Amino acid sequence: MAANDTENTSCYDEMLAEVQALYDAGRDLEASEHADKLLGKMERQGLNDSLLYSEAMRLFGMAQYRMENYPMADGALRFAFETRNALGMGGDAVGIGILQTLSEIAILRDQPVEAASLLTLISQIIENNRTTFYRIENLTDERLIYIFS
Repeated sequence: MAANDTENTSCYDEMLAEVQALYDAGRDLEASEHADKLLGKMERQGLNDSLLYSEAMRLFGMAQYRMENYPMADGALRFAFETRNALGMGGDAVGIGILQTLSEIAILRDQPVEAASLLTLISQIIENNRTTFYRIENLTDERLIYIFS
């Protein structure tokens, strides 16, 4: 990444922090509006496949969820998860949280098969993470194995 790219994205970090603060304060409409503006600016810069963009989309989706705009929340959160997943971060805590919210949306939209499918995916991710951790710890420190057995 060029120096200009780093400088260009630092302003987005600040804007994202503002969106997060609004969301944390329960000001969902403002958080949603600020996230939408941030997403538009990032799209114009060609950053719509970045982790930063994914995080802005996640906050937009979560704000929409709390405002009970489930179709909009569903689309935004799916995009955020797919971007994180493409970057190899779909199985982290944030990715799992996105999937959990998507399963709640599916339940609220009376889509039990979709909800069950998402919960199964969460279970598989957790099991894969646990197995991977077990293998790593088994090689380096056998005292920690009992935690995950």
